[in-house]
Amino acid sequence: MAQRKVWLSWVVQASTQADPNASLAALKKNGLAPQGNHWIDDIAKAAWAELLPTLSDAQQNDAWIIALDRASFERVSVRYGLSVLAATLRERRGMSYPIVVLGIDFTPMQEQLPAFLRTGPVYTAADSGWPAKLVASFFKKSAPAAQEFRFSVYASQYTGQWFEIGPAADVWNGVMFGVSGEAKITHHAVGPKGALPERTVLEYATKDIKAKVGETEFTVWSVQNQVNTEQSYFLKVEGASTQVVFGGHPGAENAEVYRISLS
Repeated sequence: MAQRKVWLSWVVQASTQADPNASLAALKKNGLAPQGNHWIDDIAKAAWAELLPTLSDAQQNDAWIIALDRASFERVSVRYGLSVLAATLRERRGMSYPIVVLGIDFTPMQEQLPAFLRTGPVYTAADSGWPAKLVASFFKKSAPAAQEFRFSVYASQYTGQWFEIGPAADVWNGVMFGVSGEAKITHHAVGPKGALPERTVLEYATKDIKAKVGETEFTVWSVQNQVNTEQSYFLKVEGASTQVVFGGHPGAENAEVYRISLS
């Protein structure tokens, strides 16, 4: 059996004085072929997106390991960048793609992680057996959870940040998307999934509607275009929205709406 290729993102402050080489050596000792990078915390330049070509390629990579210290975990920008990358990878690689969280100087609690980081294994470096447990997890057979929606992000410092959403099954009779905090939606479009459309026709579009969900206020844009599994709603967003709300148009019968934490 070929060695499984794993990518280690080192999201650790220098003050923590932890050595990534120790983690890489432990992975090699347990029969894995690790590569890695030092995480760049720069969401304004969409630095997270530079990893997409590597992590999206099943020939280059079998799992993504995120090694975090507490100081980095507490940074909103770090959690946001990891979240949008994880969301996009789950769309490209499927729900069974392993995204692993490793706490370097603390024990991560799964329920405290952003939503798109909660579905994979969580370990602490204080447990010297974590690499062996990771290897064992590759052989566990379990059906991946069904995804009710599609959610991914396109981003570069040249085109900006675009969210793509749509149903994983059935049809949405109209669609909405909202951002929180200082984030701002500037453009929207509907078109075939998988690429930003060159042109679009929007039906009964609305912009900048304020809606409160729980204690959080969202700024919502919507259209009444019918969106099926082959079509998507695209939105250009400036800034990092710590939470988003999206789904079927609120005026549609039995519309499903989702609220997701990104940081």
